[in-house]
Amino acid sequence: MASNFASRDQLDKMDEHLLLIRKYKDQGREYRRMLMQELAESGMLLIGRDDIIRLAIELGEIARYSESAAFMFTYITERKVEVTDELRKCIFDLAKNSLKTVTGLRQAIMSLMYSRTSAFEIRSNVEAAEFTVDELYRDIGLKILDSKIDLRIVLILRDIIDLIEEIADRAEDAMDLTTILALSL
Repeated sequence: MASNFASRDQLDKMDEHLLLIRKYKDQGREYRRMLMQELAESGMLLIGRDDIIRLAIELGEIARYSESAAFMFTYITERKVEVTDELRKCIFDLAKNSLKTVTGLRQAIMSLMYSRTSAFEIRSNVEAAEFTVDELYRDIGLKILDSKIDLRIVLILRDIIDLIEEIADRAEDAMDLTTILALSL
């Protein structure tokens, strides 16, 4: 979705992207509900149960922020808001690095089934990507403020980059919980 926004390509598919993100968020909510049910039934027998619950909640927050960012992308696309190519590229770079944090988190969670040491190795990649997101976020924020665009557009773009940056922060928090789980296995 961010790549389409940056390249101004297939902007008519933004609604489809938003619907797909909402579908995944709803699926995640259902999986979290089933997980909570299973954890409630297992009682106190499961080691790290609280950490699993906290991880599930963080993953839900990542989905919520993703949906909000997708909504804002769709909003500015439908209204044909003029955003410079430079800002589009910067926002795309921010989104790409934020995606790296989430992808790394996913790899770490999947690695818990096979080797807990892999989660520790992946952690450094997630931290590096999140650091890059923080750096880009600050730079883009200043570029948006320095640009000669309408205040409404400034506020919308700030919301978008805030949401994207929050996704990376939540992924790093979830990575901390994944590391805790790896230690307890």
